[in-house]
Amino acid sequence: MEVRLAVSAARLHRIRARTFLPQYPIISKYLKCASFASYAVLRPHHPRTEQYGVPSLDQSLEKYLAYAKPLVTPEEWENTRNIVSQYLSSNHVAKLQEQLVQRAKMEANWLFDWWLSTYLSARDPVVINCSPAMKMKTAVFRTDQEWLAYATAVVLGVLRFKAQLEGNSLDTEYFSDGCAMCMEQYYAVLGNCRIPGSPHDRLRARLGGPFTTRSVNHICVMYRNRIYEMEFSDAVTRETIGAALVYRQLEHIVSNGQDQPPASPVGLFTTLPRGDWNCLHSVIRQNLGNANTLTKIESCLFVLCLDESAGIPSQDTSERAQSDQSDLLDDRETVSAHNLLHGNLINSGNRWFDKSIQFIVTRDGCVGLNFEHTAADAGVMVPIISHVYETLKNPISAGDTRLPVFAHPKELPWLLPKTIFHEFDSTKDKLKGLIDSLELQYGEFRKFGSSVIKNVRASPDAFFQMALQLAYAQLHPNLPPPPTYETGSLRRFHLGRTDTIRSCSQESAQFTKGMLDPNCPVEDRVRLLRAALRRHQDYTKETLAGQAFDRHLLGLRMLAQNLTGSDDGNLQELRSLFTDPTYSKMNHYRLSTSQICSLKLVICFVTNRGDIISAWFDRVTWPVRAAQLRRLQVYDKP
Repeated sequence: MEVRLAVSAARLHRIRARTFLPQYPIISKYLKCASFASYAVLRPHHPRTEQYGVPSLDQSLEKYLAYAKPLVTPEEWENTRNIVSQYLSSNHVAKLQEQLVQRAKMEANWLFDWWLSTYLSARDPVVINCSPAMKMKTAVFRTDQEWLAYATAVVLGVLRFKAQLEGNSLDTEYFSDGCAMCMEQYYAVLGNCRIPGSPHDRLRARLGGPFTTRSVNHICVMYRNRIYEMEFSDAVTRETIGAALVYRQLEHIVSNGQDQPPASPVGLFTTLPRGDWNCLHSVIRQNLGNANTLTKIESCLFVLCLDESAGIPSQDTSERAQSDQSDLLDDRETVSAHNLLHGNLINSGNRWFDKSIQFIVTRDGCVGLNFEHTAADAGVMVPIISHVYETLKNPISAGDTRLPVFAHPKELPWLLPKTIFHEFDSTKDKLKGLIDSLELQYGEFRKFGSSVIKNVRASPDAFFQMALQLAYAQLHPNLPPPPTYETGSLRRFHLGRTDTIRSCSQESAQFTKGMLDPNCPVEDRVRLLRAALRRHQDYTKETLAGQAFDRHLLGLRMLAQNLTGSDDGNLQELRSLFTDPTYSKMNHYRLSTSQICSLKLVICFVTNRGDIISAWFDRVTWPVRAAQLRRLQVYDKP
């Protein structure tokens, strides 16, 4: 029945059946279950979004040349210009472009499967490389009761968001121009998980209803490396339990865990390179009990990680507390950021980094989440966090409520073979090397914020991007301008993810050159800044409208790579643009940035994107606020 319904829905919406049924041979090899496209017909309360089209080749390559110019030498640029000219005149390339146009007509989104495969085929660890973290406001818990009450609010907030999704009451989001955003990512983060495999991983997803989490009845709580299954709805009525019972269940978990030593940190294995984790995953899963535990984790709504400490410096005992309160805040937030991003070794085993979303609440006040990036982008997490904050407005107390025996959370056991135990130390060493390879620092710029920038008729986002360009130029005056990535949302389109806003332009390079020239008059500097801001704003609009060049060229490259049966000369011609050193330089990002617009969030941060970014200098993510700018910097250590 599910197969017939899915195929019928696909025909109605001119979407090929392979988009719906990955468990059958005719569909994408990268997903085990239905892709997000299969849910589109079941959510009529959201406006239908546009189909993602393909820009003209002339337009994309013209932009490519313009943005390549400041990044390479004049000789390299001239060589690239000749390659582009030959590329445009090639009949074989014209046919390749037509194939992409036809793919766009046939697919729900021509980029969607390729984008997922890029994530799922990456073999680097997801931790640090791929999984972002979001930090919420640091809390102060005077007692265990306050700590568990906060954790209870997290659970209830997510459950209310789940109810909103299932009740078809999630409000559609809109861009500033009134265009509706695709809401499909919201239906992909709860109850989902990345599962290791070879040669690629897969996403867990389920057919069987208008919303895949209707059958999900539990979350997993991790405490002292132990994993507990905690049911959140009545087994008979399916009604969600109240705050008091959620609190009592968490209380039971902490009480049970405190009476025992920490368990073996099996969650630590999710920090391994994907091939290594797949090998261990296969060995662990051979035991039926372990297989059940893995299934419970992979299928739960989300993971809640209760940490005893993140190692946050105390405001009372810090040596800086009396002399420099602002520096103290930076230290505390930096430690929290480490804990959320990778667990900082002490809590890394109390995580399951494959999970699409895991909330983290530590006894010393570090609060936030970590999410696996394959299924969704960072902006999708903001409404979930908003639900948590709304829940926190109401006091939570268990009162005299007792926890019935049948409602006790169940600890999920591990029966590990002896060959597994020696892997813990080596895994921890690998993670330590990964952590030691980067620096992470949180800071606040308090002199002014977005209101001042707007008062001088400038975009806060563009202003901050130009500040980054100038900072890089000041740090590295003898290096060329940095290839720069900024996240641009493609949610205007069905199943849209992101494209690249190129922040480094000819105009930004001229601006930084003028700023470094002591003889450049102030009036000229202002003029150059205005030109750079306009260029950034214009390209941002083009990117959000699906008219950027990066994803277009990615599509052509994917087609060229998959071609078979052509003679070597044709293949060389089709791939000439992508074997040119300029293309490599342009995608070797030195600055990778994004902005999360939310007053609910202290900071959002991620460091790399697996195979998408091969090397980079800095990851900066910031919420722009009226009174201040907050930034978090992540560096690769030399």
